[in-house]
Amino acid sequence: MHDHFFTWLFPRIASQGRCPRLRNRFLLVLAVFAGVTSALYAQGPPAAVPVEVARVIRDDVSSSGDYVATVVPTRRTIVGTAVDGRVESFLLDPDLKVPDANLKVTRVVKNQILAQLKTDTVESELEAARAELALRRAELEELENGSRPEEIATAKAQLERWQASRDYTKSRLRRLQTLFDSNSSVSLDKLEETRSEATQAEQAFHEAQSQYDLAVSGPRAEVIAQAKARVTAQEHTVERMEGIVRKYSVRSPFDGYVVAEYTEVGAWVKSGDPVAEVVQLRPIEVEANVPEKYIPDIRVQDAAKITLNAMPGRDFQGTVERIIPQADVRSRTFPIRVRMPDSLDPEKERIFAGMLGHVSLTTEDSENALLVPKDALVLGGQQPRVMVVQAASQDGAAMPTGNDSSHESATGVVHAVGVTLGVTRGSLIQIRGEINPGDRVVTRGNERLREGQLVTWKEPSSK
Repeated sequence: MHDHFFTWLFPRIASQGRCPRLRNRFLLVLAVFAGVTSALYAQGPPAAVPVEVARVIRDDVSSSGDYVATVVPTRRTIVGTAVDGRVESFLLDPDLKVPDANLKVTRVVKNQILAQLKTDTVESELEAARAELALRRAELEELENGSRPEEIATAKAQLERWQASRDYTKSRLRRLQTLFDSNSSVSLDKLEETRSEATQAEQAFHEAQSQYDLAVSGPRAEVIAQAKARVTAQEHTVERMEGIVRKYSVRSPFDGYVVAEYTEVGAWVKSGDPVAEVVQLRPIEVEANVPEKYIPDIRVQDAAKITLNAMPGRDFQGTVERIIPQADVRSRTFPIRVRMPDSLDPEKERIFAGMLGHVSLTTEDSENALLVPKDALVLGGQQPRVMVVQAASQDGAAMPTGNDSSHESATGVVHAVGVTLGVTRGSLIQIRGEINPGDRVVTRGNERLREGQLVTWKEPSSK
């Protein structure tokens, strides 16, 4: 090739003798060409580039999504008053207030009094209702017990007295009647007077008999029923008054912390006015907004990993507690509540509502996925690709994949294969493309390789 080139070139240089400048340019080009050509021929074929490779593996992987989350109270409520009144005490009683010395917040327990209103008037009404109830119960007890033995004995004595009086007047009337009929000295007036006394004695006897019967039998069932009804009505009156008095004590509905106060001692509050805001932080929950396309893959009790910005380097394990079935119409995301372990104490761990964090949830499972190290990816072009190494024989001819099982150094050529990326698992990433399990991909030095370039590769030994 060189001989033909110079045979062609020299006559043309000589023909330019009339133009020394043009001839000099030809000579300069000739010198450069000759030097470059000689250097290339002296170096021989391009040297193989040393690289590191790894095998393509097949395994099952799970896709997980990382979502911004916020620590939220398990329960939150603004506690209000149900009645009008003046605040007599508000989180001041040492028996009611349980302050955390480190947090300087008020921790409360269920049914603990948050605010106490003045109850002078309603307490008086309640005492009057209780006294009336005691009276009604005593009346009922008296009726149910019946007459006392002394009363029965008195009634019996009266009955016997009038019985004796009746018998006497009857006997006397019979004697006088006999004498009057025999034309004795008994006058008609005397006879009529005795007859009247006998009639009165008879009536008094019957009255005493009735009183005795009443004393023995006791009150009627209807009277006792009426007394019971009066007692029941008064009991309801007392219960109603006690309920009203209880409303003057504003209590916490659950264990938690007071995060806002809306009144103070001496203030007048009306029915429905807020008194304090209470939140419950145990168990600890975080809320994350998950795109709607992942919702079908999330189940209650699914495992989740939680990290908090306030506690870098710490991971907490949790479970999906509930999926709130109402999406944000603008972002089309659903709130997901994740519960942290019950053993965590929010005070000791210093985990409070509003803290920022992240939740990692499994959103998709893939079986028989092809995995390569993340270092095998070349991301510079229109599509991610990996450089697959095909082993070559001593003369540089490519050999079928899998013929070289050596884990030491070997020679081969590289081919770029476009891939689609999937989920990650640690340092590995799922790929899809024209690639097979067991293929070697370049993990170091792949950015500078070209299609078909000769390489010497080294595969780490399996442990």
